[in-house]
Order: sequence, then C-alpha cells, then structure tokens
Amino acid sequence: MVQSLRVLRIARSTAVKARRVAPQMLRCQIVSAPEEIRDQVRNLTRMQLIRICAA
Repeated sequence: MVQSLRVLRIARSTAVKARRVAPQMLRCQIVSAPEEIRDQVRNLTRMQLIRICAA
C-alpha cells in the first residue's frame, strides 16, 4: 500500500512538472518559428496558443 502511494505521488509530481514545462517549450519553439507564424501567435493567451497548436 505504501509503495503504491509513493508511485502515485511520483507520477503526480512528474505530471505537474511536465505541465509547467510544456508552455515554456512551446514559447521557445515560437521564438525560432518563421516571422509570419510569430506574428499570428504573439499576443495569444496560453490557452489560446495551446488550442491553436492542438488543432
């Protein structure tokens, strides 16, 4: 039981870190994108940017 809880805590911690890093990586990719793409996504909120990239 203890080991199961430990695994769940580690999985949650990893997921939280990944969620925090993903938007940062996305912004870094935008910096190196062509200028017309940067202009389109420059002023979007994080959620708008995620939705556009997912589409």
